[in-house]
Amino acid sequence: MTAPPSLPFTLAARGWRGVALALTLAGALAIAGTYLTFSNTNDEPAHIAAGMQWLAGNRGYDSRHPPLGRIAAAITPYLNGDRALGASSPTEEGTRLLGRSTHYRTTLALARLGELPFFFLLCVVVWAWGRRLTDERGGAVAVLLLVTNPNVLAHAGLATTDIALAATIAATLFAFVAWLDAPEWTSALALGIALALALVTDFASVPMLALACPAIYSVRRRASGAPLWADDARWRGWLAVSVTVIASIITWWAVYGFAVGPLIEGSAFVVPAPAWFHGLVAYFTESTSAHPA
Repeated sequence: MTAPPSLPFTLAARGWRGVALALTLAGALAIAGTYLTFSNTNDEPAHIAAGMQWLAGNRGYDSRHPPLGRIAAAITPYLNGDRALGASSPTEEGTRLLGRSTHYRTTLALARLGELPFFFLLCVVVWAWGRRLTDERGGAVAVLLLVTNPNVLAHAGLATTDIALAATIAATLFAFVAWLDAPEWTSALALGIALALALVTDFASVPMLALACPAIYSVRRRASGAPLWADDARWRGWLAVSVTVIASIITWWAVYGFAVGPLIEGSAFVVPAPAWFHGLVAYFTESTSAHPA
């Protein structure tokens, strides 16, 4: 009895998937190995403090940054028993939360551990995108290039928003490409969720996606020689757009606890998640000087 023709490919696919998984785990172990080695960077205490205040219900605390990556940095220390202390500034709050000696090392390591899921997400996206463009081997090679990048490993080992931004931006762009290729409700749902997570991770995602998504669409439309979805029923396109928008708004708003408030202090005009809008305005209007290097 001969084996079916698909068997060799199946075994090869599993092997390359195993390689991608092993590389991802090796990268995660390399990242985790730095948690107790390096002291905190300048901005880690502020991120941890803002996340802890958010878990305490204070959603207006340092709203110049969206909360997702900061919540991730604070949730593991929170589960370990740490709580918001009510200091006047994020830096002071974070310094007090970290404490000294053993508590300092443990709290900082736990905060950094909270960012590790974003590294896993980035690996999955890179693997899936590489596999989509080539094959199983290409997906594994893409992961290899990712986990041997010193910048990725360095930022993934810090309790900041950088690895979270990298992961959610990559996920959004990949979901956008899949959505353009197949405007189904599943791809629309994935795009809406990924987009919302990027928007609640860092305000830098707004200009990044505002530039990247139209560019991707333009390139793919030029390659196809016609408007995308031209051969599909019009209702399918509207359904894809509607699902994306609804999923994005619900996910984005849910992160802010479905809060509603005035867009401008003292104004009668209310918006969902006012802290996000306040932070976005500050991001684009507040000028800061560059750090000397």
